[in-house]
Amino acid sequence: MRKRLSIAILALFILGICTGVASAKDKGKSDVKGHGNKNKAAVNNIVRNTNLGFKDMEKEWSREAVMEATALGFVNGDEKGRFNPNQPLTHLEAVVMLLNAEGVDLTDYTLDEDTEEFFEDEGLLKKIPDWGKKYVQIAYENGMILEGELKNFNPRQGIKRYEVCLYLARITDDIDSIPQSKKEFKDWQEIPAQYREIVRNMHSLGLVNGDLTGNFSPNRVVKRCEMAVMLGNLEDNVLHRFSNSKVTGTLEAISTPDADGEYTITVNTGSKDVDVVADEDTVVFVDGQEFEDLDDIEEGSRVRIFIKDDKAVLVRITTVD
Repeated sequence: MRKRLSIAILALFILGICTGVASAKDKGKSDVKGHGNKNKAAVNNIVRNTNLGFKDMEKEWSREAVMEATALGFVNGDEKGRFNPNQPLTHLEAVVMLLNAEGVDLTDYTLDEDTEEFFEDEGLLKKIPDWGKKYVQIAYENGMILEGELKNFNPRQGIKRYEVCLYLARITDDIDSIPQSKKEFKDWQEIPAQYREIVRNMHSLGLVNGDLTGNFSPNRVVKRCEMAVMLGNLEDNVLHRFSNSKVTGTLEAISTPDADGEYTITVNTGSKDVDVVADEDTVVFVDGQEFEDLDDIEEGSRVRIFIKDDKAVLVRITTVD
């Protein structure tokens, strides 16, 4: 089976982000509960309107993760169609991406008087760009950023790897369910003491990882592409907002395209076979490379499919030896 796969533009229409953010009664506290299943049924099969084909991502190792994070509405590119994957991530960008991953809806959001007064007293409204103010306000009200941290919040400063772990920990919240691990990175002592257990827990959850040498590099600024990978891990391991929009398992079969270019991918999930419809607009990767000829894909390969409106949007195949 041969087919032309296009990644130039995938017209994915917004069905709506249904996970609202209620105004918190206790501002500045790190007690955000219930993120894992909040309005889970309401947000299935939601994909943001976006162009997945960033012009600067063609040869990047993180391309698949960035495309999926983009389809889910977690990240965006710039007005020139670039994602800037290796650009340092700022504190403000990190906050925006994390709130996007949680499903924050800014529609009709207004800042309450107490929070607005605090922001004005600290001069925060002046140093935070207009487009990012509501995100910081929500992060503060929901406990992602505490009052003492806001006083020194620098929106344009690059965020370090151990600092991202703190934000992730406040989203995951339920530390009782975190698997315990005594594994330490080789550069464990470079992590500020008060952050070590947080980093350990986020690593145990599979949200962050070290490098091939066993180092975490806590003081290195996170790249934008790295954050996209972390957000994917957050969705898969904690939030599960789009669990019903994904099919994972082993490849059973790929049918021949019909007259309209549609074909079926059959996936064994471990408990049953699932048929997923794909077409010429479906983006397919095999072992990290965009693929156009699926004839030679062997049965038993690992498959991950993201679905919108009962059709495959992004297919990620990993062959096995």
